[in-house]
Amino acid sequence: MSGLFDLVAKMAEGDAEEAIKRYFDSPEFKAKLSRIVADAPIIKFMKAMQAHYIERCPSLTMMQAWEHARINLVSFLADDKIEFGDPRYDWSADGARELVDVDLSYWEAAP
Repeated sequence: MSGLFDLVAKMAEGDAEEAIKRYFDSPEFKAKLSRIVADAPIIKFMKAMQAHYIERCPSLTMMQAWEHARINLVSFLADDKIEFGDPRYDWSADGARELVDVDLSYWEAAP
């Protein structure tokens, strides 16, 4: 047995701590987590931001664009005191592009 089945079996035997550790280290768990994270709405939103940063600023690397997206989104959420997904805001790819465009307007205005 492996993965989740092993976890349940070991928990039944009273060795839960070791079973939990093995499950979280298993390729099965890592693959599931990767799929969940990749499909998370906030990740899709940030990927749209990243793509728009690169479109608007071709000199940025993928990592630089991702970091700008992260900083911009965190600042936006903190400044407006909202949580990601707040229905008053557009969390689509269009909303991501708009957030990047607003951020870049400050770059262009900087001396």
